[in-house]
Amino acid sequence: MKKIMTVIELLLILVITVCALFFGLYFWQGHKTKTEVEELKEQIPVEVDYSQYHDGIFDAYYELYTQNEDFSGWLKVPGTPIDYPVMQAKDNEFYLHRDFYKERRYSGIPFADYQCDLYTPSTNIIIYAHNMKDGSMFGGLSEYEDKAFYERNKIISFNTVYAKGEYEVIGAFRTTPARFSYHEFINAGSEAEFDAFISNVKKLSIYDTNSSAQFGDKLLTLSTCAYNTDDERFVVVAKKINEN
Repeated sequence: MKKIMTVIELLLILVITVCALFFGLYFWQGHKTKTEVEELKEQIPVEVDYSQYHDGIFDAYYELYTQNEDFSGWLKVPGTPIDYPVMQAKDNEFYLHRDFYKERRYSGIPFADYQCDLYTPSTNIIIYAHNMKDGSMFGGLSEYEDKAFYERNKIISFNTVYAKGEYEVIGAFRTTPARFSYHEFINAGSEAEFDAFISNVKKLSIYDTNSSAQFGDKLLTLSTCAYNTDDERFVVVAKKINEN
């Protein structure tokens, strides 16, 4: 019996040690990511002149672009910690667990769907990021489940390296890819296809935003994991409201 208790105690110590190491690494990486993002922000002028270009790239973003040509823009969601560079690779796996410098990082970094054209641009630009427990990445996106929060923070900023963008939120909802394949809607093949997408967004939305979109509008979709079920997602859809 004494030997059995000793083995159990050793196993408990081992489990506690592994958990402590895991959580220590998790929070250390979170701190490192926050520091890294702040350093990237410092490379962008406080007053950005969106009329100045360098080789077709906003002059203000050119330094970051030269460090990693996957850098595609900057996303800022008011009222949340979401204030990050957005990457775009040749697939939707690369930046799931990599940082701006392509180093392994559990939290990853926000990235645009590889099928989206950010230059033309596509009808719908989709950006994904993890829902981190410490609130980083898209951890703050679920604030849009609260209509009062939405009322205070309707306008999302997403500037690509080519164009300035302001987007008004038109819907926020939980779904699964099987229930609503929002992640497949990138370019509207017809007005009917566009209208069907918007109809689903409005139908699933947690509250009525009294705002919608019409064929010809450009959209921004932000997607992250929700934790009610394994495949549930929390999604925010917005329409572009500025001319550029």
